[in-house]
Amino acid sequence: MRLLADARILLQLARGNAGRGSHAERLQAFYRPQAAHYDAFRERLLHGRGDLISRLAPPPGGTVVELGGGTGRNLEYFGPRMRSFARVEVVDLCPALLEQARTSGEKGAASVVGSPQALQLLGDPAFLERLERAQRKIDEAAGRAR
Repeated sequence: MRLLADARILLQLARGNAGRGSHAERLQAFYRPQAAHYDAFRERLLHGRGDLISRLAPPPGGTVVELGGGTGRNLEYFGPRMRSFARVEVVDLCPALLEQARTSGEKGAASVVGSPQALQLLGDPAFLERLERAQRKIDEAAGRAR
């Protein structure tokens, strides 16, 4: 089964995207056929995510926002810490991947945000200010880790 799923994903990757429709429609057309097996396939390619996320220390009661979060797989790396966050949001432009995030039990505490909401968030000055503050904290933490 895994070999067949991998073959389908490789075929989709080789085929690429037709280039017709809006950006959101092209994303959906590209990822929909591989959404159910997206994480299993990419786990073998994208090493280090678990280690990286285990080093993140969002405070209890804090907010975690994953931009481009797709299926929300990265949230699983927070493990039991997920329950300590006041708010967790997965933001992505691809409905097929977000549907995977919505149906995963471990990510049940997360708010899954789709295309219109994502664009609205990214146009919200207050959200962008929080994002910039978070980026500064990440930069500071990375500087201390060096």
